[in-house]
Amino acid sequence: MTELRLENFTMPGVDLGPESPLPSLPAPSGASGVVVEDSIPKFERASFAAGQTRNRLPYLDQDGYTRERKPRAFR
Repeated sequence: MTELRLENFTMPGVDLGPESPLPSLPAPSGASGVVVEDSIPKFERASFAAGQTRNRLPYLDQDGYTRERKPRAFR
């Protein structure tokens, strides 16, 4: 019989801090934020920004994280 368990796993991590009150807004149309050198063929450049989300609404950014790692429990 198969058993599924959810457990906590402890490993080094940082505190995320509070959610930012500002939403992550989409980039202007046509601006992917990806900079590609001209030496890359045009057919390859077209797919460099594939998979990037335009925004993450309704989720807010958590950008107040620290760089101090300490043991944290993750699910």
